[in-house]
Amino acid sequence: MAKGRNRKGFDELNAHIAKVRKLSNLPRAAEPALRRAVEADARTTAASGKGPDGKSFRRSLDGRAVLKNAAKAITVTVSSAVILITITGRHARHHLGIVRGSGPRDSRARRIIPTNEIPAKTTKAMERAATGEFRRVMS
Repeated sequence: MAKGRNRKGFDELNAHIAKVRKLSNLPRAAEPALRRAVEADARTTAASGKGPDGKSFRRSLDGRAVLKNAAKAITVTVSSAVILITITGRHARHHLGIVRGSGPRDSRARRIIPTNEIPAKTTKAMERAATGEFRRVMS
């Protein structure tokens, strides 16, 4: 009896419940947006000649800029709860510090992608991507 009088209210409630149930698929639905956000951030940072910590790459011995094309060597893949950022070719050797030169390997390394913590800038990009997907699902 109450359902007949409140038909519109029950319909709105059922529609909202259906949206909330779709949230269980949100992590998988957000994967493409997260991948694009992380990849864009990593490539932008590398293209600007900086590492994930925001510090500029150490210049060559003769003062030239290095790793000009590092952004092209970055790829990002997402699989469930894992975001994997990889770098290939000679840029990977520079990232790891496996290059000619003197001193410890860490002093020769030019970090291109994050290795320990996720940079705050990348975290914000991921948050924007996930929030956008959440709003899309809930609209």
